[in-house]
Amino acid sequence: MSPLLSAGEHAREILTLRASIALGPERSEYGCTLFALHTKKTYLAAQFRRVAAKRGKQRAIVAVAHSIVVAAFYILKRNEVYREAGGDYFERANPAGLQRYLVRRLERLLGHKVVLEPANAA
Repeated sequence: MSPLLSAGEHAREILTLRASIALGPERSEYGCTLFALHTKKTYLAAQFRRVAAKRGKQRAIVAVAHSIVVAAFYILKRNEVYREAGGDYFERANPAGLQRYLVRRLERLLGHKVVLEPANAA
């Protein structure tokens, strides 16, 4: 038994842990995800907030990491430049759904019926 191993640990687990520490967080997919989440007004940050609200932070991190890997694959395959979709991508993708959500939220918050009228084009 090695003095470096605690009870129940296997040598392979220790090597994996040491390798991930040696590589550092900035080189791993998880580290890239965490760096991407600290940005604001980006697609990846918006995706994280959207998934985390429904599924939790850990699953959201995995979802964003997957998006980074898929985007990197296609960027390298097609030899393209990354085009940022923007932090409001999900709002622009479904404006009617956003409107319904916000009306329901106001009705729950205020306890009144909310009626939307189009603004006068002046």
